[in-house]
Amino acid sequence: MSSTVAARRLDTLGMTEPRSNLSMYEHVLLPEETVLMEFKAFRDVAVFTNKKIIAVNVQGLTGSKVEVLVLPYSKMTAYAVESAGGFDLDAELKLWSSGIGLVELEFVRGQVDVKALGTLMSKVVGVPENMQPDISGAVMSQGNVLNTGAQPAANQNPAPAAASNVQAPHVCKNCGAPVSEGHKFCIKCGTPVN
Repeated sequence: MSSTVAARRLDTLGMTEPRSNLSMYEHVLLPEETVLMEFKAFRDVAVFTNKKIIAVNVQGLTGSKVEVLVLPYSKMTAYAVESAGGFDLDAELKLWSSGIGLVELEFVRGQVDVKALGTLMSKVVGVPENMQPDISGAVMSQGNVLNTGAQPAANQNPAPAAASNVQAPHVCKNCGAPVSEGHKFCIKCGTPVN
């Protein structure tokens, strides 16, 4: 990609039980937020929730200085996943966020399925907060995504049943609203139209 230096970087992250290091980041969790995945290095922690990624960077010799970086999915502008190679010992997730720049998370080989992580990120990166899909059911266990939760967010209406004799030529797959031919986005909910 590019030779941009990461503004933040967490290395050698291995999978742990979700919420096993809760005391390090619980002060930035919202009441309705769900911890989906948690990864830990020697002292650092990376947490994926249904709303954001939390990167906890313990600094200094004593570890008394701690940075907690919160990256809402809606503020991320791009991402890249990189699998571990033959001599590479890690897989990487690179995130670009407005106002912060590049953030890199490096996972121990075999601890994360980067394709599945990329699929999960494609559902949330750059999507406005009010249109985020519900990914609460997305769980990764020892490198496998069990469910990527493709349900619409709670504030969105499910697609209504089609009328028996009238059918719009194009219908939004997210909210069921009619979409005029030639439009690239639903005018009701903003979902891209294929």
